[in-house]
Amino acid sequence: MSTLKDLNAAGISNLLAIDQEYAAPKCVSENCLQQDFAGECKRSLQDPEEFWGDYALRFLWSKPWTKVLEWDGMHHQWFLGAKTNITLNALDRHANSDRCNRAAFIWLGEDGSERIITYGQLYRQVCRFANGLKSLHVRKGDRVVI
Repeated sequence: MSTLKDLNAAGISNLLAIDQEYAAPKCVSENCLQQDFAGECKRSLQDPEEFWGDYALRFLWSKPWTKVLEWDGMHHQWFLGAKTNITLNALDRHANSDRCNRAAFIWLGEDGSERIITYGQLYRQVCRFANGLKSLHVRKGDRVVI
């Protein structure tokens, strides 16, 4: 049995090395949205600002950024001056589009039961919950524990 002393002697970084690759199942690789992973990875390293700026254009912004990245070697800031709404990007834009009836998430119970919640269903539930909070006079800045 290895001890912590043995692990430290061998170097914990050795435990992080991966010598084996696991290929994705064919049905996953054929349907993935990113067909050129290696190329995109290379592009992200060569020009991170252009890479992340291009990907950020896929989201909705109420105010665009003036600069993608500001980095001084230690501190960094992304999308300077930009404003967005996470719920608008994570839920609303899907619920109000042709993806309305697609699965937002799939819940699998320990007993094997399954429940699929579509973007439209989730949107309606979120609205009901938000209206419930409003009826209790919960306002911006209030803390709520669920």
